[in-house]
Amino acid sequence: MEGQFDLYNYKLAEIAHEVDKINLNELTPIDALNILVKMKEKMK
Repeated sequence: MEGQFDLYNYKLAEIAHEVDKINLNELTPIDALNILVKMKEKMK
């Protein structure tokens, strides 16, 4: 169980890092949707 928790935390940290790089002022709605789809795939 501990290993699964560590993997989950690693995935969350990776996604948080990606979110931090997003320029919200230049993000289009379709870009936002595509980013969410990619994040959801990473969490599987």
